[in-house]
Amino acid sequence: MAKSIELYEKNRGKRPLKAVIISHSHADHFGGIDGIFKAGLATPEDFSSGRIPLIAPEHFVEEAVSENVMAGNVMARRAGYQYGNILESGPKGKVTAALGVVLADGASGLPIPNKLIKKNWETVDIDGVNFEFFLTPHAEAPAEMVFFIRKWKALSMAEDLNHLQHNIYTLRGAKSRDANLWAHYLGEVIARWGDEVEVNFGPHTWPVWDNKNVIEYMKTQRDLYQSIYNTVLRYANYGYGPDEIAEEAKLPDPVSNSWYNRPYYGHLKNNLKATYILNLGWFDGNAAKLATYPDDARGKRYVEVMGGERKVVDAAFKSFNLGDYRFTVDLLNNIVAYNGGNTEANYLMADALEQLGYQEENALYRNLYLSCAYELRIGGNVPNDLSTISPEVVGALPPELLISYLSMAVDPKKALALGNLNINLVIKGEAKFGLELHNGVLNSVSDYQSKNPMATLEISKSDLLSLMTGKVELDKLVSGGKAKIGGDGEVLKKLRTIFDLNIKNNMNLVLPLQAENRIK
Repeated sequence: MAKSIELYEKNRGKRPLKAVIISHSHADHFGGIDGIFKAGLATPEDFSSGRIPLIAPEHFVEEAVSENVMAGNVMARRAGYQYGNILESGPKGKVTAALGVVLADGASGLPIPNKLIKKNWETVDIDGVNFEFFLTPHAEAPAEMVFFIRKWKALSMAEDLNHLQHNIYTLRGAKSRDANLWAHYLGEVIARWGDEVEVNFGPHTWPVWDNKNVIEYMKTQRDLYQSIYNTVLRYANYGYGPDEIAEEAKLPDPVSNSWYNRPYYGHLKNNLKATYILNLGWFDGNAAKLATYPDDARGKRYVEVMGGERKVVDAAFKSFNLGDYRFTVDLLNNIVAYNGGNTEANYLMADALEQLGYQEENALYRNLYLSCAYELRIGGNVPNDLSTISPEVVGALPPELLISYLSMAVDPKKALALGNLNINLVIKGEAKFGLELHNGVLNSVSDYQSKNPMATLEISKSDLLSLMTGKVELDKLVSGGKAKIGGDGEVLKKLRTIFDLNIKNNMNLVLPLQAENRIK
């Protein structure tokens, strides 16, 4: 963020910040908010007071938290592999991250909007210029919006329009997107602003100029996502399962051969499977799929019936020499899934993954193949410096979402040992909750206080987080006047022991999960 501001000011001069527009709930579109503060363009108080508009789509905070905090630990680990963070740049390593050359690093913040767009076609005046907004939830992101500046006939489609095929399901992990809805939104925009638009600009790829070019670009992208949806449902109704559809289905040539529909970022096979799962779930109707073992247990059984690891490796060598790298990986995964110590299997599987990666048009598939090969070569425990759960992000959570985060982090075994509890919590100046620990599950009701609580706690949000993460003792907060307690204070001290908030995110993704990463 800081570098982009520096580049702007070098070419356009220093100008006052009039507003910030956050298009959607993905971290690369809001995480750099602190760069604005560091550049001196605004202070946090400018946004919290509403002096400078901070505009975002409805449900932005909830969806940003859901994606980047609730599942952030494993998502960040997978994202590091997907974007090739652990790879050297070059012909045998990372070439690109598709939507950008590399994934931006640095701390991630969570801005809290002071203006939410809740209605389609809502107009907001920013420094004398009208911005007309259209909401596009559950397409490229769970909370997203695009806008049109009629004064300049300029359209910004956020990440709903790109010079590539996007993800219906991202391999880092997230909710699957709705291809049918995505196409519908593009059609709505064409109908609303298509006669006027002269330029489309977006956050990841280059602008398109001239009405004819913009409309053809939008229509061809619309056709891409509509044909993905149509193809999957048509094949499914014939009886094809998700794997068969991904292997056999084709899109119309004018759609798939368009340069800005190519699978540089989103992979067609992955998108077809994701659309099947979104509409029909993971199950394809074959009851055999209900009885499958996990990878490690299945692998042991396959290796045993094939005559042992030596015979499996020999068969994998033959497959590799025939150029069938997919089957090589499939064979060897049966060993690797339960025995990370067979270096011959590890290295051969790494060789096959690298060959798959070198042949990929898709940047994310390439990065994942090569990153998993790297894990196999070094024996696991690949370092990870990527995280979306920064103290700044967690500290910025609204009270309701902070309580949800803490509930998710409860260790059920510890909670069951503690028994059932009933607690009233007041977060100073912000919210109050009735908390109930019951059957090892922490539930909450906002704006509610139990008539007969076992204990009460009044505390600030930041001090509550410090207390639950073990950074400060309750007695110290009470003696310092930062917390008030009522009832049985020992209940509150015990409650803090049930939260599992220090999960490592260096987990293996190919080799067996490390012992220190397993739930005890």
